[in-house]
Amino acid sequence: MSMRGAGRDVRLLLTGASRIEVGLAEAPRPGLGEVVIEVSLTGICGSEVEDSKTLMYRRPPVVMGHEIVGRLPDGSRVAVNPLLTCGDCAPCRCGRTNICASREVLGIHRPGGFAPYVAVPRGQVLGLPDDVSDRQAVMVEPLANGLHAWNMSGAGPATKIAVLGAGPIGLSVALAASIQGVSAIDVVEPVAERRQAAAGIGANVRDQPSSGYDLVIDCVGRCGTRRASVAALAYGGTAVWLGLQSPEPGFDSLELVRTEKTVRGSYGYTADEFAKALALAASVPPGWVTEQPLEDGPAVFDSLWRGELSSPKVALRPAVRGVA
Repeated sequence: MSMRGAGRDVRLLLTGASRIEVGLAEAPRPGLGEVVIEVSLTGICGSEVEDSKTLMYRRPPVVMGHEIVGRLPDGSRVAVNPLLTCGDCAPCRCGRTNICASREVLGIHRPGGFAPYVAVPRGQVLGLPDDVSDRQAVMVEPLANGLHAWNMSGAGPATKIAVLGAGPIGLSVALAASIQGVSAIDVVEPVAERRQAAAGIGANVRDQPSSGYDLVIDCVGRCGTRRASVAALAYGGTAVWLGLQSPEPGFDSLELVRTEKTVRGSYGYTADEFAKALALAASVPPGWVTEQPLEDGPAVFDSLWRGELSSPKVALRPAVRGVA
């Protein structure tokens, strides 16, 4: 469905499995403590590409989009932390807000950023410095994921590390590790454009992981990559899993026992990690992100489902003309 030239703002709506439709945007009504953001750019997450087909986590109809950059009513530029937490449950009380028992995510439980405007709690917005472009800022949320995975690993600069996958999360993990002083980072990625992006930040690009790693971070989440992440570890090594593509573990549990390897899950990020990721955003090569008009979203998703777009990050920019 196309609404080019209609003179009205549009939003993208997930209406069913592999069904993304363009519709007229409605003016959001902010609740208590909320503010309306004029959306400048919203990244498409790999989880949205996958889950818009499987509907494992998202329940249509829903406006997706959680990697949001925009402006406040006063014109100031902001990034939006899309992970909403209660602050009262046991994980929140001990500082692990990313696994809040009542957490909500913009674009899953509430309308997200594939629209010209979105209402968010005021405490979820962080101001952007002038030296960070919209394209760099749209990577703050993936960077926060990567930074959290690095923090979960407990690794240091001398760690022998492999990253499986050079999508936005994998590149963010590699960038975070590099900034932390890791000098030798292997990145396993088959797609040429993503291999080039990984090489551009100094990673060693490989077709397959080597062996004897202290740390392997799986940013894909398929059975095969999970199996590979454990197999490539040195005895006593740690695998950290971020990817959400399959619920199956895919590895030999007896090997885990015999070699005292460790597997850790990594989900989201804390508010502190999101803020630190924002401070890293200026280090993101702008070429990692390509833009498309929001109204072309259905075609963009179709290309992503078909594997026809290889850019590390694709983002959608709305054309604001006045909310319907």
